[in-house]
Amino acid sequence: VKRHAWALVRLQAGGHIRKIGPGLYEIASTAGGEAEARDAVLPILPDQPLPTWARQMRQRAAWRNLKRWQGEAFDEADLRALWDACGGRCMLSGLAFRLTEVGSGAARRPYAPSLDRIDATLPYSRANCRLVLQAVNFALNSFGDDVFLEMARATTEHMNREGAE
Repeated sequence: VKRHAWALVRLQAGGHIRKIGPGLYEIASTAGGEAEARDAVLPILPDQPLPTWARQMRQRAAWRNLKRWQGEAFDEADLRALWDACGGRCMLSGLAFRLTEVGSGAARRPYAPSLDRIDATLPYSRANCRLVLQAVNFALNSFGDDVFLEMARATTEHMNREGAE
């Protein structure tokens, strides 16, 4: 058994396979190679414990609900439902979640999943939350949906015009 475990560790380190859950592995994509396997977000799989990132996200939301809204529930089923709804992609941009590090600041993972409250005056709940990129959540927190969507539309239109010329 120990030899098999070390073989899995070597295959993971080389970017040949990636762990997708406890005892579950898949062959890493050859398109992105080692970097893609290393930067992939472990998915939330049915009948498996939550990956660390998801467990921590759920715990923070539940703690904030307890502190501000006297214990409004945000449980594992809520987070699983949001993950199923987004399919591993930002619910606003459609970009896949990944752990790529950018820059040297405290928040270096702009593509990581982030739990966004649609109405910031209400608690974390299945109906009031969506999974978005961390960078998208920062923009939404600073400027709101309207500004973010206006910028996204303008960028798309501008890039389409530039490509047509």
